[in-house]
Amino acid sequence: MLSLNLFFFCIFVFSLNLAISGFELINLIIFLESLNILFILFSGSILISISPILWIY
Repeated sequence: MLSLNLFFFCIFVFSLNLAISGFELINLIIFLESLNILFILFSGSILISISPILWIY
């Protein structure tokens, strides 16, 4: 359920960003990179909450 909500939220932010930037490719690439960084941070925090020994890395 959480992943489904996250998926719809990402699609919403994606379409909103496309509407704001007017389909500019550079803004799209920057947006995708920031989304990728957010995803890495999100999954990293989930992993750390599961096993705290990952804080070492």
